Amino acid sequence: MIRKYTQNITVEAIQYDGDNETEIEKFSNNVVVRNKVIPFSKIAPDRDRYPEKMTCKTDIGQITVNKSDFIVKSADGEIFTCTAKFFKKMYMEIDKS
Repeated sequence: MIRKYTQNITVEAIQYDGDNETEIEKFSNNVVVRNKVIPFSKIAPDRDRYPEKMTCKTDIGQITVNKSDFIVKSADGEIFTCTAKFFKKMYMEIDKS
């Protein structure tokens, strides 16, 4: 028989805004790191033509983290990423501190 299930878990998360790489690296214990190749510096006038990205190291390889994606830490310390749209469907903020 097919049954439906819901999640009831608490996670910590941070949203990548394009300027908080250091905070994300610390939060993820360097599982998520900034890309090594940056075509233009952040002060370059045409910087907006290039999407800001970070990389998440996983057991199955590397995943690109795009601006506005969430980096999530589960209760057991696992780090994963998800798009803002998916995150907002799955999670509701409980602590605004």
